[in-house]
Amino acid sequence: MKNDLDIFRNETILSTYSSLENTAVEKIMIDDYVLLEKIGQGGMGIVFKAQKKQTEEIVAIKFLLHYNNACQNNTTKIRLQRFLKEAEIGQYLHHPNIVHIHKLGYYNNSPYMVMDYIEGITLLKYIQQPHIVEQWNIYGNIFYQLTDALHYIHKNNILHRDIKPENILINQQGNPILMDFGI
Repeated sequence: MKNDLDIFRNETILSTYSSLENTAVEKIMIDDYVLLEKIGQGGMGIVFKAQKKQTEEIVAIKFLLHYNNACQNNTTKIRLQRFLKEAEIGQYLHHPNIVHIHKLGYYNNSPYMVMDYIEGITLLKYIQQPHIVEQWNIYGNIFYQLTDALHYIHKNNILHRDIKPENILINQQGNPILMDFGI
């Protein structure tokens, strides 16, 4: 049975990568990164855990879904502009509770961004855990850090347009990390 990585590889080899959710094959190299596994997908992108070949650093790589460089209709242009804007903002911001974007690149003419890999779970899954539900002090700490991150974003004249529990990861130290700006 094919895994997500196998499906990704086949799809990118066959086309320029307009439908990444159906991907596959052994090891795909994207610049200096080896894709390891699919870790998430939303309406605009698909995210893979990857490893930088030279340093063995683990990162996340987000690809723009349904991007076709040959088809430059208005919807495609808007999606591309939003993706590029999110990458630009992520490279500019430096805050402990905001995922950092390291670089923007292209693979088969499709854009991708390399960002910090956060080991953790979404805020939605976190607050559904039985042992967390009654610990109100944990919520206070999480929301204090999130408001600090939002204050930092707003000070930099940026608006996060997609704040929801699925776009907040709780790392292994219990700290929230804001991601996916929904630009």
